[in-house]
This record gives sequence, structure tokens and C-alpha cells, in this order.
Amino acid sequence: MKIPTERFRLKSRLWPRLVALLLVLQLIWPNRAWMTLLILLGGAWLIATFWVYSLSRNLFLEREIRYGWVQVGDRLEEHFVVGNDSWLPGLWLEVEDHSNLPDYTVGRVTAVDGKAITEWRTEGVCTRRGLYTLGPTSLHSGDPLGLYDLEVRNASSTVLLVLPPVLPLPPIEISAGGRAGDGRRPRRQALETTTSAETVHEYNPGDPLKAIHWPTSARKASLYVRQFEHMPS
Repeated sequence: MKIPTERFRLKSRLWPRLVALLLVLQLIWPNRAWMTLLILLGGAWLIATFWVYSLSRNLFLEREIRYGWVQVGDRLEEHFVVGNDSWLPGLWLEVEDHSNLPDYTVGRVTAVDGKAITEWRTEGVCTRRGLYTLGPTSLHSGDPLGLYDLEVRNASSTVLLVLPPVLPLPPIEISAGGRAGDGRRPRRQALETTTSAETVHEYNPGDPLKAIHWPTSARKASLYVRQFEHMPS
């Protein structure tokens, strides 16, 4: 997505002051030397201004992230595209990243021809969990004479969620029974019992009265209590 904001400024006031001085000298004391210098310096200044203005209107920068969230230790990948719709080339371009992701830098110096694009991929390792932003991004350039500084800023940013690392857990052994009461070898010492009775036995002091099996007790003329299955796992 293109959201460019361009700004260029003159590095030094010396060049326009020299042009103005030569113009004054030519008006007061006309001379071929002043005129030659005025044409050279004024023409160079005019070309540099036109060059940087053309780049400011036609340079653009795009960046695209591959994933919206990652884990600590994962590799982050981004795709960058620098394009130039002007006929004049960008002889040097510096990409400045304003992301706040720790230990992640994608700064780069490159160039782009007229009516062309330059693209590359960057990689980095996420080292700290949290919520971060990738971007905004600035593109710095200038004219061949170095008279102007040009900044094209892409204000768009992407939110990146870095999750804590997921560690593998050891395998958990499950008993053969699978469900409560279905085990083939119930453990008598288990604390929890099921609602299924596996047999009955003669009443012993301390057995719960609610477990008395009355049909068996009536048939055998003695108190019998139910013995419940125990959970296998």
C-alpha cells in the first residue's frame, strides 16, 4: 500500500548565495567570467532541484510481512519493494526502519533506475514476546550533486504479536481402561471409586451402611455390602 509523504530540503545556503552574488556582480560589473560561473552554478542548482523534485513525486516504498503472529525463536520474513516512476534514477537510497521489535533491523542502502523497481527480502529472529509494530519506514535520497536531502516516508505500520515459545511435553501414559470404571486391573488403594459395583462381600465393621446390598442380605440372612470398582487412572 502506498502512503508516501515526501520532504526535501537544501543542505547548505552557500550555493544559492554564490548564485546571488554572481548575479549581483554581473549586473554591476558585467563580465564574461561572472556570466560563465553564473550559468554553471545556476544551471547545476536548477538541475539538482528538478532532479530531487522528480524523485520526491515518484519514489515509493512498500513492505509486506509474511505472518501476522509468530513465537519466540521463529524467523520473521518481510518483502520490501522500492519503485521509481520517474525517468531520473535514484543513485543512492537509504531505507530507515522505525519498528520497535527488539534485535530486528532491516536498514539497507540500495539504488533504483528510472521507471524500475528494486525488491528484496529480509529475515530476523524474534527474541522477546509482546505486541510490536513494524514500521513506519523512511526512504532517504538526494540529487547527484548532494545539494538536497530527500525523505519519502511510508507512515503505514503493521501490528505483530510475538507469542511465548511452545515447548513439547513428554507423552502421557493412559491406562488400558480409558474411562473410569473400564480398567481391567482396578487398584484397590485408589481414592476415587466409580458408581459400578463389581461384587459383594460380607459386612465388616467400618463398611458404609449406604453400600448394603439388601437383596443379597435377605437371601443369605446376613448383611452384605457392595464393592465398587476403582478408577484405573
